[in-house]
Amino acid sequence: MSSSSSSSSSSSSSSDKKKKDKKKKKDKKKEKKKKDKKKVKKKSKNPFDDWAAKKIKQEKKKGKEKKKKIKEEAIQAEAVAAAMAAAQREALENEKMAAKMYAAAAKSQSQSSNNGMFCPVRPEEGLEKMRQQELAAHMRMGNCLPGKQHSGMNA
Repeated sequence: MSSSSSSSSSSSSSSDKKKKDKKKKKDKKKEKKKKDKKKVKKKSKNPFDDWAAKKIKQEKKKGKEKKKKIKEEAIQAEAVAAAMAAAQREALENEKMAAKMYAAAAKSQSQSSNNGMFCPVRPEEGLEKMRQQELAAHMRMGNCLPGKQHSGMNA
């Protein structure tokens, strides 16, 4: 008999547990309904309160938009500043390169004549110098024959 009584007691305890679980679930549902009702009650019937709440939300939204716009403008300003700095650097490099080229031209000019003074050459002298340079190039490289000029790779 002891074995049958223990099995009946275990089945009754499991049914008790089930009943307790059901009660807990029902209680939870009731509490949720009460909370939902409280939330509904919190909404005021006064239209001014609703209007004020909407106005506050709109002002917050505008504030966020202003902050976002300010950040975008700051980013744009930084980009413009970086571009300007790059342009200035490039202009400075070009200026330095031009100065070097001018110095080299002045040096070559000073070696040829006038003790370092950079003066334009008279047209007759310039043409004569060009003819001499061309003749020297022909002497080094030879005369080109008329017709197709290629390296032989395409033939």
